[in-house]
Parts: sequence; C-alpha cells; structure tokens
Amino acid sequence: MSNTYDAALLVDTISERSQTILGSALAPLAAFSTNFSDEVKQPKDTIQVPLVTATAAVQTNPTSFNGIGGTTVGAAEVALAHKYLPFGLSYADLQNGRRLEQLIDIQLK
Repeated sequence: MSNTYDAALLVDTISERSQTILGSALAPLAAFSTNFSDEVKQPKDTIQVPLVTATAAVQTNPTSFNGIGGTTVGAAEVALAHKYLPFGLSYADLQNGRRLEQLIDIQLK
C-alpha cells in the first residue's frame, strides 16, 4: 500500500470535500457583495466589490410600476489574505486506517 497521494488526486479531493463541508456553512455569505474572477491575485492585493449603501423606499399597493428606484451602488475595497493550515497523514495514520477524506473533513470544520 502506498503512503503517498498523487498531487492531482489531492487537489480534487480537497476541492470536493470543501464544497461539501463549507457549502452550507458559507451560505450566509451570499447576502454580501462578491467579486468572482479568474484573475490571479496575490496576498495583500486589494479588490473593489460593489456595495449598496442606499435603496428606494418600499411601496405598499403601488398604482404604477414606472419608477426605477433610488438605489445607490458604491465600491468597497477589500484586502485579500492568504490562509494556510498544514496537515497530513503519517505512515502510522495510514496503517491505522485513517483516510485523507476524514482528515480534510476535520480540518474544514
């Protein structure tokens, strides 16, 4: 039995487990402004995300729907941070039946 993991398998496994474990935990973040991009960023870079600072008043039983409202959208600067948490399986862990998926689940919680 091998005590190493192929790098491609490791990335796929962590990605899959992260989506499963963190999906529900991070669901409330959908209420916040986001800026998803395929552009590679470095730690401590800053990005601009849209931020709604004022909205139109709610109308009760309106008679016309011609208005577009008065929403004000500005920009907020967000500094990026690089997070790192090392973990791994020793040969003894593998011999005792521990699996990479179990370790990933524990680290993500």
